[in-house]
Amino acid sequence: MNVQSGAVVQVEDDTPLPDVDYPPPTLSREAFCVALIGAGILTEAEAIKTELGAWPPAFDAFLNGKDLLDRIGAKNQWSDAQTIMRDGAIVTDLLAYLARSDGLSPDQITAVKTKIFTQQDSRALD
Repeated sequence: MNVQSGAVVQVEDDTPLPDVDYPPPTLSREAFCVALIGAGILTEAEAIKTELGAWPPAFDAFLNGKDLLDRIGAKNQWSDAQTIMRDGAIVTDLLAYLARSDGLSPDQITAVKTKIFTQQDSRALD
C-alpha cells in the first residue's frame, strides 16, 4: 500500500525489494553525541565530556518534573551506557521535551529526530 496515497500496489513475488540501508537500533554514545552536536543541542566541549559519561547539563531541562529517584536513575544509566537505543527512554524524553519547548520550530525538531535516527557510528565494526 502506498502510504501517501492509500493506493494498493500489486507486486510480483519475484520483484526484488529495493536496498535500504537502515541504521541499527542502537548507536554508540560517541555517535549520539555527534548527532546532538549536529542538532545544536550540545557544543563540542560538552559532547566530549558527555561521551566520557558525564551527564550533559543540556539534558537537565527534560528531567524536570521527574522525581528524584528517576533523575538519579537516568544519570546513572547514562554514565554506564555504552550504546543508546534510538527509541529508548533518553531519546524519547529528549524529543518530548524539545516538542514542548518554545525555542524550536517543528522543522528544527524534525531535524533533531532525523539526525538522531540516521546518525551512523563512525567506528562501527564490520
